[in-house]
Parts: sequence; C-alpha cells; structure tokens
Amino acid sequence: MKYLLDTNALIQSQNSFYAMDFCPGFWDFLERQFELGTSGSIQKVYDEIMAGKDALSQWTKDSIGKKTFIDQSANPAYQTKYLEIANYVQGSSQFRDSAKREFLKVEEADPWLAAVAAVDGCTVVTQEVLEPNAQRRVPLPNVLEEFGVPYADIFSFLRNQEACFVLESKMNCA
Repeated sequence: MKYLLDTNALIQSQNSFYAMDFCPGFWDFLERQFELGTSGSIQKVYDEIMAGKDALSQWTKDSIGKKTFIDQSANPAYQTKYLEIANYVQGSSQFRDSAKREFLKVEEADPWLAAVAAVDGCTVVTQEVLEPNAQRRVPLPNVLEEFGVPYADIFSFLRNQEACFVLESKMNCA
C-alpha cells in the first residue's frame, strides 16, 4: 500500500469540494484505489467514519467495507511504533497536557495512522497542516515529521495518483 487516508481527508472531501452528489468520480476513484491496494486506511479511521452516520459512512460501508481497512492491532510492529509515538508525544514539552491526552485517546486514529504508515512506508493523506508552534493540539503532520513519515493533502494525492475527473451535466451522471 502506498497511501493511508486520514479521516479528515474523507470528511472534508465529502463536505466540500468532492461532495458525493456532484463529484461521484472522486468516490469511484477512491473505491478503485482501495480495491487495487494502492490506497487504504486503518480500522480506527473506519470507526471514526462510522460514528458520523451520514452519506460518507454509508458509502464506506457499502463501497469499501471494514475488511479492507488495516487492523492496526494485528501487527506487533504497529504496536511498538505506536508506543514510540506515544512516548514522543508524552515527553514533548511543546504540547499542553490536554493536547497530549486528546491525541492519545483510545478512539483516536491519528497516532495509529502514523504508526502504521511508519512501519509500512506509506504516505499519509491528511488535510491537517504542519504547525511548528502548536501547543493546544498535536497536529498529525508534526508527529509524521518527527518520525520521517511523508504526508500529502488530498490534492497532491490525486495528482500523484494521476486522477482525472471529467465534468458532465448532472443529467448525464445518473
């Protein structure tokens, strides 16, 4: 697998520039990438999406399915890297304690996403940006940078994957 998608890349795409009602090609493209195994995500991301109980969660359930999401608890190497990440975050004097607690919550996908990407050599697709002076939250890109994990926003991901969406009138998009 080459790319791991963060929950926010999917949510922001659905809520704005690639909404399912006017850009079905984006979602078809993602489904194909998951099928080919060039892109994917982890089960914690799946769980975050399912919590939304919306069009995105329905699409994810129907088009991709939980079984295609990596079980981050299944590989001891993921767990070891997660502990390294947790120790880094806990030991950092940059972030407030409340930010550390939030980032390391059991249900949070971000530290696991970083761990899986680091172990498997994947690029994380996220809409978060690097915040060198962040204190009130732990931005995923800050952790990715610390561990040498590449990341890209959704637009760079689409360009790198050579995605192409053709504009059609809605009456042709049935």
